[in-house]
Amino acid sequence: MLPAAWADGKYSCFVRAEKVVLAKGFDKGFSSLTSRDARYNIRVILSEQLGSKGTYDRLKKGERMLTRDEMQMIATVFRQYTDFADADIFDELVQTYDFT
Repeated sequence: MLPAAWADGKYSCFVRAEKVVLAKGFDKGFSSLTSRDARYNIRVILSEQLGSKGTYDRLKKGERMLTRDEMQMIATVFRQYTDFADADIFDELVQTYDFT
């Protein structure tokens, strides 16, 4: 242990791992929608809120895990048009560790 890492009785470089549930992809939510208008509206809102169409496409396909904030935002937009639960919106829910 380096003395600089130990301060006030705590390790300054230590981060406690926390179990979280994150999502991969949200294409499942679109496949369950019956209204074309709702699909279009959700797609437009999400691509605007996520910043770009490229980011939207990567997240929708599951190329990157969704953060908790992104999951909450996507679920809120879907619930404006449907009464889906999280399991009906996201392709896969993964239990992992958050080290931040």
